[in-house]
Amino acid sequence: MNKTLLQRLWLSTTLILFIACRPTVGTKTAALDSQIQSSIDSLALRYLDLGRFSGSILLAKEGQVIYHKFFGLADYENQKLFTANSGFQVWGVEYLVNDILLEREIKGQSYPKKLKKLGQELKLDYTFSESSAPEKAVGYLYHNYRGRGLELQRAKAPSADAEIDAKSFYTTPKDLLKILEAYAKETHISGYLEDDGFSYALIHNQEIDQSLIILSNRRHPVCQEIAESIKAILAIKDYQLPLARKAIAMDSSSLKEFYGDYALNANVKFTIGGAADSLWVQLGPQKIKLIAQSANQFYLADRDASMRFLKDEGGQYNRVMLLDGFLESEQIAYREE
Repeated sequence: MNKTLLQRLWLSTTLILFIACRPTVGTKTAALDSQIQSSIDSLALRYLDLGRFSGSILLAKEGQVIYHKFFGLADYENQKLFTANSGFQVWGVEYLVNDILLEREIKGQSYPKKLKKLGQELKLDYTFSESSAPEKAVGYLYHNYRGRGLELQRAKAPSADAEIDAKSFYTTPKDLLKILEAYAKETHISGYLEDDGFSYALIHNQEIDQSLIILSNRRHPVCQEIAESIKAILAIKDYQLPLARKAIAMDSSSLKEFYGDYALNANVKFTIGGAADSLWVQLGPQKIKLIAQSANQFYLADRDASMRFLKDEGGQYNRVMLLDGFLESEQIAYREE
C-alpha cells in the first residue's frame, strides 16, 4: 500500500505540479461571522497553495448552509472550475444510505431502483445513481509514473455502469448534506482513496445539529486534518496552520545544531549535514538539500515533505519528525550517540 516516508523521499525526485486558484463562492454566508469565514478561507488556501487540497468546504447549521466555497480546479487538464454538480468519490456513504433505506422501508426492488426512489424523496440532484456522475468525477494523485518523480496525474477513470460494490458514492457537497440530514445521527466519516485521488471528511454533530463536509480531488488524506482545524476555528480555539513553503535565512552556527546521524529504526538510517548556510540529508547514495521554513523545520524543494527537529529536556536537538505533507507524524528518527 503506502510506502514509508523515507522510501518516498528516496524515490521521488521532481517538483509537484499544482495550480492555486482563488475560491469560488458557492452559497451566501451572511449567517457566519466574517472573521470565521476569513479564517476558513485562509486555512483552505494554505492547503491549496501546498498542493494538498482542492475541492469544497461546506458548513451547515440546522440543515441550512452557512458556508460553502470551492477551491482550486475540478479538472486540471482542461482548466475547469468546480460547479454545483462537480462529482467527488466518497467511501462509506452507502452505510448511511442503507440505514435510511431501512428506516424508510424502501424495499422489494433492486438496489438501483431503491436508490432512485430515495434520491427522489431526498431531492438528490447529482449522486451515484446518475450514470454520468462517475464520468464527471475527476480525482488527481501524485505518482512517479513518468520516471520524473511526483507529478499531478489524473486518476484512472471509473466504470460508468459500476454498482455500489466498492462502498463508494459519486456525489456532491449539497447532496451529501441532504443525506446527513436524513440520517440524523452522529456521523464521522473520513479517509482517502489512494488509487482514485479523493479525500473526504463528513461530520454531523447531532447535539448542535451542525454538519461539516470537506471534499477534495487530491490524493492527500488531509480532509480530516482540515476538519479538526475548522472545528477549532468555530470554537475560537488555537489551531495549526501548515507552514508555507517559503525559505527563511539561517546562519551556519544555528544549522550545526542539527548535524548528526539519525535512525528511524535498525534498518533505516540517515545523516544530516551542511555547508555554509545550507543543510542536507544523506539518504543512502542520495544527498538532498533541506530548505529552512522555520527555526526547526526544513522542507524539500521537489516534494511535499519536510523534517521537523525536536529538542530534548536539556534543550538539544536529539530527534526529527518526518512529515510527508501532514502536520504531525508518528515517524520519528532519533540521533545516534
